[in-house]
Amino acid sequence: MSSPEGDRNFDDLVEHFAGKIYGNHGQQGVVQKGRLRHAVIHRDLQAWVPGLYPTDGLQSQVQIQALNILDIGAGLGQWVSELAEQGHVLAYNDISSKMTEQARELARQKLTDEHFARCARWWSKPYQELQSDIKPCSQDLILCHALIEWLQEPEKLFPILFDWLKPGACLSFCHYNPAGKRLRNLIFGNFKAVEKELQGEHQKHSSARGGLTPTNPSSIQDIDGWWQMAGFECLQQSAIRVFSDYTLEKRGGLSSPESVFDMEMAMSQDPNFVHSARYRHMVLRKPR
Repeated sequence: MSSPEGDRNFDDLVEHFAGKIYGNHGQQGVVQKGRLRHAVIHRDLQAWVPGLYPTDGLQSQVQIQALNILDIGAGLGQWVSELAEQGHVLAYNDISSKMTEQARELARQKLTDEHFARCARWWSKPYQELQSDIKPCSQDLILCHALIEWLQEPEKLFPILFDWLKPGACLSFCHYNPAGKRLRNLIFGNFKAVEKELQGEHQKHSSARGGLTPTNPSSIQDIDGWWQMAGFECLQQSAIRVFSDYTLEKRGGLSSPESVFDMEMAMSQDPNFVHSARYRHMVLRKPR
């Protein structure tokens, strides 16, 4: 299967991507967003993927077998480096050759030679072209974070990932929630933007180059239909950025970044907020 021409490649925005997602030059708010996203995903994976973090807690006393882990749309490769340090065998994939080059260099700088050697594959190609490289039922865990909202044919993603996973293995799936953007526009009084969205007048070109906010991401309802049709079962779903994007006044607990972080983490587990948060993380499992 070849990659649709419309799949987003961030070759032109590598530095901008790094700053917006993980922060630089003292961008406190951006750093908070990246830290929060990482913390929610880490918590969910630790709960549902045995042996993923063998150096954490009681698992440090147990000999854990290395897992084969694939990260697609992996960006700057933070998860690749983190999980290689845990002793697992990692495969990185991103459509952007510049992103892949930078991710590999960051991993080389961060990791010991032993851990870097566990980053066994660095594939710079569309995920659709990996089917000749990855055997069916070969992966213990697949990470797919914030990729589907940039695909021309998002409905084709889940069957491919399902095929690569071993029976009983998990998919860590994170996606942008368009309902969160709509809620933010409503709160801020951007009614014209909401009206255009409801009328289907999405300005697709505005994010095609220069921006990191998808203009036409898939709804939660569509995504749920796709993973269910592929055969997955859902073990966990969490809300990411429940309220802090929508606050206009930094009063009370909102004036403390640590208080905001702690409350965001607590509310991320409340199912009532999954459909209104900016992102959703899911742990999906291929049945045994």
